[in-house]
Amino acid sequence: MNVKQVQYDTLSHYILARASTFSLGDLTYTDECSESNHIYESNSLETFDFIVRAFTSEKYSQIADFINFEDRLDNSLQRDLAKIEQVRMRLAHEPINTETIDMELIELKFSFDRYHHDNRDFDVIPNYQPECQPSLNAQTLLFNKDTGMNWMWAFLKIYIRAFQQASDMNDDVEEKLLVGDRPKYRRDPLRLRRKERLTFTQDDFKDLTPEEQNFLDFTVALADWLEPYHDHLRPSTAVVLAEAAKQSELKFGHPLKGMDIPPPAPGTNGQGKKDEEAPPVKEPPLSVLRFFDDMLARLKTARKAGSGVLVLHIASLTQEALLLLVVQSLRFKPQPVAKIHKLGALQQSCKDVRAKALNVLRSMAVELSEIAAAEVTPESRKMIETACESLGVAELDHDFVVDFAKRITEARKKLLEGFERGILRICSAHS
Repeated sequence: MNVKQVQYDTLSHYILARASTFSLGDLTYTDECSESNHIYESNSLETFDFIVRAFTSEKYSQIADFINFEDRLDNSLQRDLAKIEQVRMRLAHEPINTETIDMELIELKFSFDRYHHDNRDFDVIPNYQPECQPSLNAQTLLFNKDTGMNWMWAFLKIYIRAFQQASDMNDDVEEKLLVGDRPKYRRDPLRLRRKERLTFTQDDFKDLTPEEQNFLDFTVALADWLEPYHDHLRPSTAVVLAEAAKQSELKFGHPLKGMDIPPPAPGTNGQGKKDEEAPPVKEPPLSVLRFFDDMLARLKTARKAGSGVLVLHIASLTQEALLLLVVQSLRFKPQPVAKIHKLGALQQSCKDVRAKALNVLRSMAVELSEIAAAEVTPESRKMIETACESLGVAELDHDFVVDFAKRITEARKKLLEGFERGILRICSAHS
């Protein structure tokens, strides 16, 4: 769209809404998310310069406007919507490790605690369709569902809970280790703790597609199943801080300043907790086991209906579910951990669910390959040509329409083939 500077904040929703749906087949979406974030990185410096100019020019009334402008950008809804999409893409394109989980958890907590401003512009691009047609935003809205505040809260809660379980960095550890400015926290009239705010409400479901609701149910069931084992294995705050101090001394030659780390309490194990046995291992919930087969069935139904974008939506959510399973089972993966804590059955259950997910994703890759091959047939191009001819626009001559249909079908084929390769790469990486 070639938009400039702050326009990224007001217009990027046209391109980046649910961008992860296409990112496995088109790597440029990841770059677009990074580029859209540049305005926020330079925002503070530029605004400070404007404030200085207003002060030196004795235009004091402008200072409040610049401060308000800075606040609207720093706490932009679109900024954090793009951040969520960037996290979803990052898990698909980069190795999953504890460092990535810890850093993304901190960023997402910042987003969760902000008081947001919706700066998106839905009317600036003119609509040249007949007056009886809906607005351009309505025409370009994927699945007729807006990715607004409710959608953001739903996905923030999904990822914060998943990362919190997989991370050793609780709020107390973060408070000790994190250096630098924090965002302005949003006002919570009920004064609820963050953990209490992570529960889902009816509003969180309003802007989710049926497939996203199914994905959310899967993540809740997965988190509920694994939470007791995470809580048992996660080291205490004192142990985590002691390890951070040790690493700091090895890396920088001096311990962390301003931290008084108490010694382990008597009668505790190496994790700084009471030496107790792990909770008894339970079988994974049926909703976790059935999710992947259900998504494959949904994909086949969408294929029969001829909805290519819905096929990609289903496939992307399925691979996202596998990646969250990898994130939340990372703590149980080392063989010594499972052996010491007698969690071999849990480790095997995670392997079984992952194997089911991999089989389903490979089947989806076959489906995508077949759809891609069908996109470049004369029949598919003829459908587009017929649709253009039915518009009755004289300027759309035959040669233009044929070239237009060729470009569309080839672009679809390229995206589907790229998505297929992306799924197979993820399957190979997490087999």
